[in-house]
Amino acid sequence: MTETVRREQTLEEQRDGLRTLNKMLRRDGHNDLQPVRGYTEMLNDHIDEDGERFLAAVQKSATHGSSPPRGLGRRPM
Repeated sequence: MTETVRREQTLEEQRDGLRTLNKMLRRDGHNDLQPVRGYTEMLNDHIDEDGERFLAAVQKSATHGSSPPRGLGRRPM
């Protein structure tokens, strides 16, 4: 077995390990957000019109595992 073949095998094993780790981390992240999605669903009936866009931003972030969209920070006073 040549050095090049050994390196290729090592790289392939490392790629497989990274793919597995990526899947595990993504699944864990989605599981962690499940309670957030559940609570936001319960809030749907209790939120006023002013809060609807903020609730929608939280629901979207929890569903997609991302940060809230820009511009949804504090409301102007």
